[in-house]
Amino acid sequence: TAGYTGDKTVFQIGSGVGTGLQDLVRLLEERSRLRFASVDMQPIRACDVRENVLDISDTVRTLGWTPHISLADGIDQTLEVLRTASKRAE
Repeated sequence: TAGYTGDKTVFQIGSGVGTGLQDLVRLLEERSRLRFASVDMQPIRACDVRENVLDISDTVRTLGWTPHISLADGIDQTLEVLRTASKRAE
């Protein structure tokens, strides 16, 4: 991807697998070992998006990029970077 010379500047990056808000909050709390949020579920409205899954086919085709890190592993890696940065700042 570093050698990309095309005109397109925005690409969708995702797993192609949808994750619900409650599942994401649960996963963040499990991985961080913190309880920091609650989700107040309300009945779905006609204007609400039921599911949003990024279409990464153009990214795969144009850049040859495919996801290889799970959401859980990505959260773990992000938390480790944040913890390391926090320790350096102390």
